[in-house]
Amino acid sequence: MLGVGDMALARRVASCGAVGSFPCSGLDPHRIEKAVGGAPVAGINFNFFTHTVAEKAVSPEWLDVVRPYYEKEGVSLSEEAVLKDLQGATTFGPEVFDTIVRLGVTVVSFHFGLPADPLWKKVKESGLTTMASATTVAEAVYLYERGVDVLILQGFEAGGHRGCFLPKSTLDQQPGTFALVPQVRRVLGEHACLVAAGGIVDKATVRAAMALGADGVQVGTAFLLCDEVRTTAVHRAALVDARSSHRGSQITNILSGRPARGLANTLMRELGSLRQDAPAFPFGTSYLKALRAAAESRGKSDYSSLWCGQNLSGCQTCSVSDKIAQLF
Repeated sequence: MLGVGDMALARRVASCGAVGSFPCSGLDPHRIEKAVGGAPVAGINFNFFTHTVAEKAVSPEWLDVVRPYYEKEGVSLSEEAVLKDLQGATTFGPEVFDTIVRLGVTVVSFHFGLPADPLWKKVKESGLTTMASATTVAEAVYLYERGVDVLILQGFEAGGHRGCFLPKSTLDQQPGTFALVPQVRRVLGEHACLVAAGGIVDKATVRAAMALGADGVQVGTAFLLCDEVRTTAVHRAALVDARSSHRGSQITNILSGRPARGLANTLMRELGSLRQDAPAFPFGTSYLKALRAAAESRGKSDYSSLWCGQNLSGCQTCSVSDKIAQLF
C-alpha cells in the first residue's frame, strides 16, 4: 500500500521468493532512480497509479470544510500550502516509462486502469510483464482484451485505494474476492493469469483463492505490522486496537479524493466517509498533510489514512520472512 512500502521492503519480500512491490505513485523519474540506487530490481513490481490529474487542484469549498480542524489543532491552512505540496507529483507518463526501462525493470502494475493508448502500446512493445487491477468482471475483461499479462482481482475486502476505473464500476457493484475470482475465471477461461487480492491472510485463504481459480495472490494488510514495514506508530496502534476490538474498516473518499478502505478516523466520523463534494484525487491528501503531521506528532490518528482491508486476523507483529512462511 502507498505510504507504508518502500524499496527496502520490496527487496526483502523478493529475497524470500515472492514478488515485492514498490509503490511509485507521485514519484518523478529522479525519485524513482534514487530509490533504486543502482541495485538490481529483479523480482520487484513497480506499481503506478494511472489517474487523470484534475485541472482544479484547490477547492475553496473544501478548504472551508477542513478549516475548523486546522483551527482546532492550531495549524495554519492556505491555498498556497496545498499547491506547494502538489508540486512535483506526477502520474505514469513517457518520462517515467523511459526511466524504468533504463533501470532494467521487468514487472510493472497499474491501478485505476491503464496508461493512455499511445503509451500503453509502448509498454507492451517493451516486453515488460504487465499487471493491472480489476474490481469487477467487466474491468477484468477490459484489461484482458487490451493485453494485460496478469489481472489483479481486487475484491471488496481489500485495503487501500479501490482500483475501479470503468464508469459503471460503482462501489455497490464490486464483489468480494471469493465471488470475483471464479466469475472472471469462468468468463476468461484457463489461459488468463489471475491474482486474487483482498482478505488473503494465511494458508487457508491462499488455498481458498487458488481453489476458486486464482493463479496467485496479492497480500497487503497482513504485512502492516511486520517489523520492516513503514507503518506509522498511530497506524500500528489503530490496527492493534481494531483487531482486538473487532472494529471493521470502511470506504472513504475524503482523505485522498478516491474511494479507499481503511479504519475510521475522527474526520470520517464527523464529516461522513463518502461525500460528493470531496476534493479531486490526489489533492485530498494535500489538504490534510499539515493537519495530519501535527496530530500524529501528538500520537493522534484523527486525520490519518489508516488503510487496511476487512480481514485483520493475519495482521500480527513479526518479520516479513515469518509472514511469508505463514502464507505459503
